Amino acid sequence: EDFDVVRAARGSRRAVVKEFDGVVARRAITLEFTPKAAEVTERTAPILSAIEILPSGE
Repeated sequence: EDFDVVRAARGSRRAVVKEFDGVVARRAITLEFTPKAAEVTERTAPILSAIEILPSGE
């Protein structure tokens, strides 16, 4: 919910590792990436390099 990747990484184009506990998913998990810029360009578009989703207790 409103996770700011740039803020968490302390700058743009930097890696961040974050765990979210207590997420309940019955059939699907939806991830939405929204740029802060009013106009989306190649430079301002959100970038995702990897994601790992594991069941609780793993």
